[in-house]
Amino acid sequence: MLLAKDTLAAAPAQAAMSPKDTFWQGLIIDVLNPKVALFFLSFLPQFIDPHNSYGIIPFLILGLTFIVTGALWLLGVVYFSAKVTTLLREKTNVMNKVCGSLYLLLGAKLLAAEKS
Repeated sequence: MLLAKDTLAAAPAQAAMSPKDTFWQGLIIDVLNPKVALFFLSFLPQFIDPHNSYGIIPFLILGLTFIVTGALWLLGVVYFSAKVTTLLREKTNVMNKVCGSLYLLLGAKLLAAEKS
């Protein structure tokens, strides 16, 4: 990795999915994921008084709050990831040097480790 040139950039580029296809794929994964339903059915009801006069409205408000905060967080993660990916693709030579140095450091640590 230290002596290689453009090793990371040599991988063939994959065809990018359209934003519409990406959205539908994510939606299907979320709808078919039972963990999400189990989370809402087990975690959120403990914050709602069963004797309130508002019915299901507090449950819906908690769900909407979860959706909004989750969407804002994930939009930030996507934005940051896109910036980092662009930066890393532009600096493949630097990444090769960093990865090669990291491999050497890990090898040295492994060599220096005591056997239990």
